[in-house]
Formats: sequence, C-alpha cells, structure tokens
Amino acid sequence: MSMAFIRPCSTNGKIERWHQSIKRGCIRPKTPTNLEEARRVVEQYVGEYSNQRLHAAIGYIAPVDKLEGQEEAIFQQIKFKLD
Repeated sequence: MSMAFIRPCSTNGKIERWHQSIKRGCIRPKTPTNLEEARRVVEQYVGEYSNQRLHAAIGYIAPVDKLEGQEEAIFQQIKFKLD
C-alpha cells in the first residue's frame, strides 16, 4: 500500500478514542485480574459495542446493522412506528 493513502492523524485519533472507550466502558469497571479474564471481558464488550449499542454518529443504529446495509430498513421501521 502506498503511504499516500494513509492518514495518520485521522487514524490515530480514532484508535485513541477506541482505547478510551475500552478503558472506560470495559477494563476499569470490570477490573480483570488476569489475561484470560481481560480477553473475555473485552470480547464481551466488543460484541455489545458492535452488535447492540446504538451509535449517534451513524443514526442511532448498531455498527453491525450499518455494515450489513440494514440502515434504510431500520429507518423505515422507525418511521412506520412513529406514524
């Protein structure tokens, strides 16, 4: 890959934000005491974060729904319910 396509500032900021989310929402509240427990706790957090948590930046849907192209169908269901 050519270095011209890498945007370090943007990417670095997103990675730092992700690390902050993991620390605040997962590691600090659960306080795993060993590597195995930490892996289990992080895996559970990532699953909830990606599959259940609604994200304001993408229209209050879960990232998995956005990636699977379900965004429009979800918005139509919400509109139908509101009508």
